[in-house]
Amino acid sequence: ELALFSCLGDEGARRIAAFREQGGSFREVFEVARLLQLPPRGARELESLGYCGLAPQPKAEWTVLVYFCGDGDLEIYGVSELLQLEAAGGSPQVNVLFQLDRVPGSGIKEPVMRLMRETWTDGNWTGSRRYLLQPDRDPVRIDSLLLEKQGEIDSGSTASFEEFCRWGMIHFPARRYALFPSNHGAGTTGICFDETSGKLMRFPALEQALLRLGGFRRQQDGKD
Repeated sequence: ELALFSCLGDEGARRIAAFREQGGSFREVFEVARLLQLPPRGARELESLGYCGLAPQPKAEWTVLVYFCGDGDLEIYGVSELLQLEAAGGSPQVNVLFQLDRVPGSGIKEPVMRLMRETWTDGNWTGSRRYLLQPDRDPVRIDSLLLEKQGEIDSGSTASFEEFCRWGMIHFPARRYALFPSNHGAGTTGICFDETSGKLMRFPALEQALLRLGGFRRQQDGKD
């Protein structure tokens, strides 16, 4: 069964079995990655398995939650934003969680945009995914730790935004939190257009969601 994971293969599975037969044990998935001397991408694939049924992590100084509604014409920029954050690096005291909702498979019709998507944006996957930021300088491939694959969601729904924030705050507690819903803005109407559902998060509903999350104050924002 271990050999079925692409990051392990037959040789990796044999090494784990031999280690266990000699009385060795693992306390966390990271120890497995070190034992196998996996390359960074293989280690992250294996580490992602350890986040199934994610337990709360140690409290950090900051947890930053980026909610990118990429189900529309900003999809490519959502992937680009995550890649730029990876290139910028991070800090052990800061958790950066990034949720990206992409266009369904039939959503991109312009030939140039479709070509960019298929050759430049991390394998042309669809649906929504959640990542824990990992430093990396690959300009075309996401190497952050994949925590969840959600399938298609309505990222123009305030309920989806609130659920993501609550999930991040439970599993990655911190002394301070910063929330970044990202997409087109519509003046005083709302933010985050999901072009599949045709909905957006309206500000009165968003204000109520922030109150339920603990009374976040809007300190700075920018809208196009």
